[in-house]
Amino acid sequence: MSFRRLALGLALPAALLSSAALVGGAALAQVTPPAATETARAEADRLFDALGLPRMLGIMREEGLDYGRDLAGQMLGSVPADFVEGLEAIYDPATIEEAGRAAMAQALEGQDLSGMIAFFESETGTAFVDLELQAREAMLDPDVDAAAREAAAAAVASGTDRAAQLERFIAINDLVETNVTSAMNSNLAFYRGLGAGGGLPGELGEDQILADVWAQEPEIRRSTTEWLYAFLGLAYQPATDQEVEAYIDFSGTEAGQVLNRAMFVAFDDVLSGVSSDLGRLVAAYLGSQEL
Repeated sequence: MSFRRLALGLALPAALLSSAALVGGAALAQVTPPAATETARAEADRLFDALGLPRMLGIMREEGLDYGRDLAGQMLGSVPADFVEGLEAIYDPATIEEAGRAAMAQALEGQDLSGMIAFFESETGTAFVDLELQAREAMLDPDVDAAAREAAAAAVASGTDRAAQLERFIAINDLVETNVTSAMNSNLAFYRGLGAGGGLPGELGEDQILADVWAQEPEIRRSTTEWLYAFLGLAYQPATDQEVEAYIDFSGTEAGQVLNRAMFVAFDDVLSGVSSDLGRLVAAYLGSQEL
């Protein structure tokens, strides 16, 4: 199983940083004056909104509900009504948004957000956020998704200038590696949740789970790369080469790189939690079928 990328091109959820880094951030928060903490959270929330993340999370919820129904059909043979209720609870919009806001604020703690806010509240930044959201929403339609993949494959094969731009954009943001890592983390969390709920054979230990997840890596890498070119190609189609270059330039700045890393930390953790909950939900129904 694989969660679709968060997909601000700049900030797709991904690499899991060490627990030490996260613990360090929490320790700093304990000694931060309350007023400073409130100001930092307000700035992080402002950036969260400028990035269009509330709407993006809503789109991801629809993707997650669709995926969960498909998963139930495959693993349970049907999609019980109360299973769908469980899915809707896991993907509760308010809960996920608050978790995302809190995780992002923690990941950005101590950073200067002014450059990030300035870019994403600018005409250029706002335009790219809107383009990404529109494309992500459009790709909920399987026909649009398929057409975007076909167009991207043709552009890459032909070596178009836009394909070359997207290649640089993907590289400067390390989007393939981070998304592959994020998908594998989510898969691992799902299996662990499934196991914790009694949905895996007792002899299937952690080593075997890890081996199974790693065995998926080549296919995850292939599909991730394909999806990135399809999504970004569709999203940025209306933008000029000069506008895309401006986005690439921002991505390469210190502010762009800090934001990219923070988004990866924040949302990898949130989405892994969702995956674990989904595994437990499936396990509960597998167990009931055996009774």
